[in-house]
Amino acid sequence: MAIKTLKAKVNGFSPLLQNNPRSINPMDPLGKIDSAAAKTFRSNKTDENFIDQCRAGIAVRIFWDDDLGIYVPTRWVTAALAKKAYSLLGKGYSKDAVRSAIFTITDKAKLTYDGMNNVKTEHDIIMNDKFQTLIFQKIGQVKVPKAMPIFHKWSFEFELEYDDSIFDFGQIKKVLEYTAKYGGYGDFRPTYGRALIEVIDE
Repeated sequence: MAIKTLKAKVNGFSPLLQNNPRSINPMDPLGKIDSAAAKTFRSNKTDENFIDQCRAGIAVRIFWDDDLGIYVPTRWVTAALAKKAYSLLGKGYSKDAVRSAIFTITDKAKLTYDGMNNVKTEHDIIMNDKFQTLIFQKIGQVKVPKAMPIFHKWSFEFELEYDDSIFDFGQIKKVLEYTAKYGGYGDFRPTYGRALIEVIDE
């Protein structure tokens, strides 16, 4: 048994949507602002209130780090591996087996994307229409617009450690390539977030 490392670069070919789970936390400060903006718009549907609701939605849904800027959680990668390994590799590759044998080196991976040179703070994302799109979700019998952060021509790099007594490089490469191309990353996948991946054995 040996712990080995691989590096990979993900290159998106369909836009990436982010949806930080803090948006559903009623105690999160940005979550509270988002909820208040949505409530205001429901009671008074003005253009100004709709714009405020959209901006609050973008603010709470992006993954932002003051050092990295926009990032993606590397758990997206391990979660995708755990979900698809069994169906692609067969018996012995359950979610638990994958999670106990594969680990990302860091929790966050810097996202590169079209327009990032003009982004210095999260407000440059929140205030720029280039980085937002509307998704219409059906709630009951009504479709409700939801502002989502969107990124084009995106990519990120990550490193994985893996136990080669459970997985070999070829197996991991196969699952990584499949999940990136057909499963995708981020929200509303695989309509969004599909990618090609370059995997390098260390």
